[in-house]
Amino acid sequence: MSGDGISVDVIEVRAGEAFDLAWAKRAEQLQLEALPTVRGSAERWAAALTGLLGAVAIASVLGGPGKFDTISGSAQSLGKAALYLAAVLALLAVGFALRAAQVTSKRLLVPSAGSFREASEEAVASAVAGLTLSRWLAALAIVATLIAGGCLWWGEQEKPAPRQVEVRGCFTHGTQARQRRPPADSIVRCVDP
Repeated sequence: MSGDGISVDVIEVRAGEAFDLAWAKRAEQLQLEALPTVRGSAERWAAALTGLLGAVAIASVLGGPGKFDTISGSAQSLGKAALYLAAVLALLAVGFALRAAQVTSKRLLVPSAGSFREASEEAVASAVAGLTLSRWLAALAIVATLIAGGCLWWGEQEKPAPRQVEVRGCFTHGTQARQRRPPADSIVRCVDP
C-alpha cells in the first residue's frame, strides 16, 4: 500500500508462526535463567546432603567406634572398607555440589552478546555436570553405607572371650559361695590369701 509518500508493507503472519515465535522467546528466556536455576538446585542439594551426612555422623558417633569389632572375618573388613568409602564418596558429593552452586567468573576479552552467551552456556554445562556427579557420588555413598550396615546386621558375630575373675579365699559351697559367685560367662581362678 502506498499513499501520500508513505510506503507500508503488509506482512501476513499465520497463527502457527506466532505460536512458534512465542516458544522461541520463551526458550531464550529459559536459557538466560538456566544458570541461576541450576545453582539454586545445587545449593538445595548440598544443604540436604550435608544435613543427611550430619545425621549419619551423629548416628555413627552414638553407635560407637567398636561396632565392627563384634563381627568376624571378611564381614568386618568389608564393613569397615564400605563405611570409609561411603564417607569419602559423601564428602566428594558435597564438594561437587558446593562447586556447582558457586558463582564462577570468567574474563571476557571482547564483551559481546556472543561471548557472554558462550560463557553462560559453559557455566551452565559445568554446573550441571558437577551437580550430576554429586548425585551419582551420593548414590554410591548410600550403597556403600547399606553394605556396611548389612555387614553389621548379618555378619557373623564373634563370641566374646570369657572374663577371667580371680577370687581370694574361694568357698566351694554354702551361702558365702553363692554371694561371691561371678557371672556365668566368667572363668574363676581361686587364689589362696
